[in-house]
Amino acid sequence: MTSRQATSATLRGAGSGPERAPAMRKTHRNPRTAFRAARRIIRQARETLRAGRGTTGMIGKITAPRGERAAPLIYYLYGPGRREEHTDPHIVAGWRHPAELEPPLREDGTRDFRTLLGLLNQPHAAMGSFGLAWPVWHCPARAAPEDKMLSDDEWAQIACDVMQ
Repeated sequence: MTSRQATSATLRGAGSGPERAPAMRKTHRNPRTAFRAARRIIRQARETLRAGRGTTGMIGKITAPRGERAAPLIYYLYGPGRREEHTDPHIVAGWRHPAELEPPLREDGTRDFRTLLGLLNQPHAAMGSFGLAWPVWHCPARAAPEDKMLSDDEWAQIACDVMQ
């Protein structure tokens, strides 16, 4: 994926314990509350960039709806997109090394998403009735057109910053 194309950070029941980022500790059952929290995070990131403390300009798009299942989002992200914008989709960050999470190619050239979807569904399934009603959140981010081409490591850092 190039720097000028959308990159996504998808959160689904991220781990637990002290290693979680402070913003990740609180979960929101109400989509409106989650939307407000996400807008606050993006606003803080923009203020940091304006103050000169950030190194890369980024445009984030926060939408209110959250999803019930990860599968439709993953299929969309690895597909052509609505305007053929998904030309080289791949994972740049996650709770494991991205190469471990990347869906393998089948012999016919399509991706096998079973392992990735199983891993994404595990935390939510383990929560049972305590799980969120809408556990999938999609936050597309792209570099500003005037920015340099970003490496996967730079995109990974941006994804971590958005999730914190």
